[in-house]
Amino acid sequence: MKSTKGFILIEVLISLLMLSMMIYLLKILLQA
Repeated sequence: MKSTKGFILIEVLISLLMLSMMIYLLKILLQA
């Protein structure tokens, strides 16, 4: 089924978004 591949793709995008947000917050904390 292609639906499962689409679901996995969405999960990967969400995980990458959360990871980038954590790195952004870490940069702010290190600069403070």
